[in-house]
Amino acid sequence: MIQGRNADFATNAPVVAGPIPDPNLIWVRGAGRWANYDGVNGGPGASIETGAVFAGLDLPINEGLRVGVAGGWSDSSFDMDDNSGTLDADAWHGSLYATGASGNWRTKGIVTYERYDLSSRNPVEFDTQIARADYHADHIEALGEVSYVQAVGATSAIEPYLLAGVSWAQVDGFTEKVNGGDYLAAGQQEETWAPIRGTAYA
Repeated sequence: MIQGRNADFATNAPVVAGPIPDPNLIWVRGAGRWANYDGVNGGPGASIETGAVFAGLDLPINEGLRVGVAGGWSDSSFDMDDNSGTLDADAWHGSLYATGASGNWRTKGIVTYERYDLSSRNPVEFDTQIARADYHADHIEALGEVSYVQAVGATSAIEPYLLAGVSWAQVDGFTEKVNGGDYLAAGQQEETWAPIRGTAYA
């Protein structure tokens, strides 16, 4: 969940309400990921690199409710170790979120939209040409969480929670090009799934 520097004050607040955080907080965050994966069953490995920057505005409504808006940009690359293909993805992200607290109860919610510009490059087998394709993908996700904080002694607490949501993704169809001619084609793909999970942590 994209949140500001103290957007999660409601989740982390003690059972007894504390002071209201500073109002109208503007925040900026950066993120990065570098990973290498080994091949499976003799297949090639792969490497992934991602960099991202996000900014947002938190608006405290009162000591138990905060809403916010956030946006960001990310750049990712996926490269096969045997030079059999690459995929680059530039993405724009936008979110609306809220956190709340009432007594021992805590709530969170977020709605996110992401737009991806994708570019693939794959060597053509038995040739020195490169098959190229440029296409787009869209992703919308909504998540909600409710939890109950129960203090255990003076320095610890147990917080069982339930999270539910829905996620939708669509990838445009595309046709790879080699020297201006058509090569391989793929149709549009769409998928919807609804994650639900719950647990307790201390």
